[in-house]
Amino acid sequence: MRNICMQPVAKRAFTLREVAKMVGRSYYTIHRMVLEGKIKVIQGFGVRMVSDKELERFLGQSETREPNPNRVNAQLKLQGGAQ
Repeated sequence: MRNICMQPVAKRAFTLREVAKMVGRSYYTIHRMVLEGKIKVIQGFGVRMVSDKELERFLGQSETREPNPNRVNAQLKLQGGAQ
């Protein structure tokens, strides 16, 4: 028997739950984006997955913005933190 040294393989596709966890959104949000065609999936063996390239594409087109200070203050008031 040969001794084959296996190198770890980088993951190339992710389930919708894994994508949701990585981007900090719910599974349902990611599922809705798939249904809307905003995220393309690979489907096989009864599992829908997002490729690493598709995830990079999607995240690359996402916008980043500063949090709305009025909303942050309102949330703090609801939590009893800001007066």
